[in-house]
This record gives sequence, C-alpha cells and structure tokens, in this order.
Amino acid sequence: MRKTKIVCTIGPAREINKVGVNILDLRDQIPDARYISKFEDIAETLKNELVDGDIAILMGAGNVNQIAGLLTE
Repeated sequence: MRKTKIVCTIGPAREINKVGVNILDLRDQIPDARYISKFEDIAETLKNELVDGDIAILMGAGNVNQIAGLLTE
C-alpha cells in the first residue's frame, strides 16, 4: 500500500503557541512527510499521485476542507 503524507501550514487559532510548535518540526517527526504550503498545490500533488481506488484522508482544522473541493475541479 502506497501512502502519501503531506502537511501544510499551521493556521492561527484561539490558542497561543506557547511551546514554539512549527510545521517543519512536525513534518520531520512524520516519516516520509512533505510540506506543501498552498491548498492548490496540495490538490495538484494529490491529483498527480492518486490512482483509481485510492483513498484521500484530509485532516485539519479551519478551511482544510477546501482541498476536497479543489480535488474535484
């Protein structure tokens, strides 16, 4: 089974980042993960890599759901 792991920019929320979490540190803790900052670029990457029968799981907060819409364009 092939797995594509992409992380994108951490958006601001109500919480204050008191411990200095940064997306590149997070990416480095996930084996084979790539950082892509723009939703459009994430969707394009997935369109190029997904094949029939693959499942894309999009997780996050805020407007990360917009990636699903971009995948169907």
